[in-house]
Amino acid sequence: MLGDARYEQWFHDNLRCDQAVFRRLVDLLRQRLQPNERQSRHSFEKKVAVTLYFLVVTTVVDVLASQAKLWIRLPTYPGDWSRIERGFYKVQRFPGIVGAVDGTLIDI
Repeated sequence: MLGDARYEQWFHDNLRCDQAVFRRLVDLLRQRLQPNERQSRHSFEKKVAVTLYFLVVTTVVDVLASQAKLWIRLPTYPGDWSRIERGFYKVQRFPGIVGAVDGTLIDI
């Protein structure tokens, strides 16, 4: 992928830089970071790319969090919390649950 011109747009879209800038950043970081002595199954380039991707996605998370009140509604009365807990228990027989992440892409 790195060095392949077909992925130039991917770098712009996902890491907010082109491949040349990414390579310079990797070289700069590699010079300044202590090498990790233990074996890693991920390359240094991949670690830098994942970090950049996370930083880019975080800006989206900030916007979503600022709009949370439009999408997330919490119960306002103690009785509502109890009713929701009973509903979750009725479905899955799991006590103490009052909410769930729906449509998550994260293995839980």
